[in-house]
Amino acid sequence: RLFSTHLEEHTLPLSPGDVVMLFTDGISEAMNDAGELFGEARLARLMEDHGHLDVGELRERIVRDIEAFAGAADQHDDLTMILIRIEEPGAHLRPVHTEGVVET
Repeated sequence: RLFSTHLEEHTLPLSPGDVVMLFTDGISEAMNDAGELFGEARLARLMEDHGHLDVGELRERIVRDIEAFAGAADQHDDLTMILIRIEEPGAHLRPVHTEGVVET
């Protein structure tokens, strides 16, 4: 019950070419030596600037930018993301990248 009081449901129209990103807090809370967080605003700018890339390339760009931001600072969380590009109707789905996937 407590969980449901904190959720809001929204419907967003998606069009071919749109990219949806699902991510854990290890992405947005990656920290540099000064204790600053990578943050959702920086991540949103990355998506806006590079969302046109193939999702594999976009993933690599995000990881590189987080690693450059964090530098030598110890990280205490994983970097987990799912990138989904909306295709034209009838397009076939194909896996793009599965590095780091853990099956249980």
